[in-house]
Amino acid sequence: MIKVSRRHTISFLLATVASIGLPDRLLGTPKPILRPNFVVNRSGREIRELLKFAPVGSDITFVVCDTDTGEELENLNPLRSLPPASVMKAITGFYALDILGPEFSFQTRLMINGPINNGILEGDLILVGGGDPTLDTDALYDLCKLLSDSNLKNLTGDFKVYSSDWPSINSIDPDQPSHLSYNPSISGLNLNFNRIFLEWKRKQAGYSLTLEARGLKARPSIDGIKVKLSDRASPVFEYKKLQNNESWTVARSSLGQTGGRWLPVRNPTLYAGQVFQKLAIDAGIDLPTPTVIYSKPKGKILVSHESETLKGMTKSMLKHSTNLTAEMLGVTASSNFRPISSLDASSLRMVRWLEERCSLNGVSLVDHSGLNDQSTISANSMVNILRDSRMQILIKPLLKKIPYRRKKGQKIFGDDIKIVGKTGTLHYVSALAGYIDNTKGRNLAFAIFVSDMRKRRNLENHQKENPRGSTSWMNSARYFQRLLINRWCRF
Repeated sequence: MIKVSRRHTISFLLATVASIGLPDRLLGTPKPILRPNFVVNRSGREIRELLKFAPVGSDITFVVCDTDTGEELENLNPLRSLPPASVMKAITGFYALDILGPEFSFQTRLMINGPINNGILEGDLILVGGGDPTLDTDALYDLCKLLSDSNLKNLTGDFKVYSSDWPSINSIDPDQPSHLSYNPSISGLNLNFNRIFLEWKRKQAGYSLTLEARGLKARPSIDGIKVKLSDRASPVFEYKKLQNNESWTVARSSLGQTGGRWLPVRNPTLYAGQVFQKLAIDAGIDLPTPTVIYSKPKGKILVSHESETLKGMTKSMLKHSTNLTAEMLGVTASSNFRPISSLDASSLRMVRWLEERCSLNGVSLVDHSGLNDQSTISANSMVNILRDSRMQILIKPLLKKIPYRRKKGQKIFGDDIKIVGKTGTLHYVSALAGYIDNTKGRNLAFAIFVSDMRKRRNLENHQKENPRGSTSWMNSARYFQRLLINRWCRF
């Protein structure tokens, strides 16, 4: 009896998957590849072989269907609900663009409630947030310049900040460690994705630590957020929030020679006010300490900053996978129907909207970014959303190309095939969904979700930033997704 080693089996399988998708001129055969009309469960054996490359013990669901006809071509556990991670952002972008329109933009305003005489404002200056998730230090710098051009030098009243009617939320996922900058607070007045940059430098006497609201035009430091060293071994970071101040301590033993990282800000409205005050003082405008107000102010708009359009913002969100942007787009779209008090309420509103458009099952959402692993969706529902005609008009052109290539850079597939999609990643969660357009075959929509929630749930708090073994698990999950994509490109 001939024995076939695992190495030979793997080599044969990969050669088969890759070569079938190659253009005919590279294969050296003049005959076109035949694509059967019916390929549901085309080969259970092939799928079983591919599953050997998936992470051991993980839950898997995938569906691929013909985008035009809706014919389901292949699936595995299609109704099983798993976390979509950042694939959720494609759904949120669809929701926001459809409700608010591609040309929608956010406005951040400076208001006054008194006259300006001889450079002195006889009243209050109010910084009013409009929910812009992309507002940064450079935008506030430009507002200060506009304010300076109005000849304002001082005021007799107060400097106030107002975050409008958006809900104030301490973090997207409360189970994440407090120091992770991709899990920020949410407010109607956001700045620098609600982060501040910590930099440390080694000196003879120890370390110098700085916190800056970094931009390209300015990098102010503020008094409302402090950082100091601690001699403890762990945790690396500890956070405390007081009424008008935030405090971080950093374990000295964890620092190298020189470095830096972003830390989240938990009082973003006050943070934006403090940064603006510092920029204004540097511009020669004497502003008092900012005061947060909670009632809608009255007055006239002096100057304002307008964000980029929602279409451009959504494209950037899908490219860089910014969680704050996703949450603010979702909450803003939901608030178009009625006032929203929480992410749960907003995501439920989005689900109800989806149910009016698509056939859904196994959908339970608690956020708009996918950062919280309590948000789950089935591959079947994801593909039904991808097939929606408006989804293909609004979101498909904004998705990133997925360039599958060999190690030396050669394309596995020719120019006949274009793959675009959105990836999603959490520790022990990997997701991929998108479209395969084939000028010589079918146009497909697909969703692949892989997760090991047992491993994820067993992580201790100090392991959640970089758990041991998660990288190899993720590599295995992505390789399995790649094999499926290669297979579907020959349908």
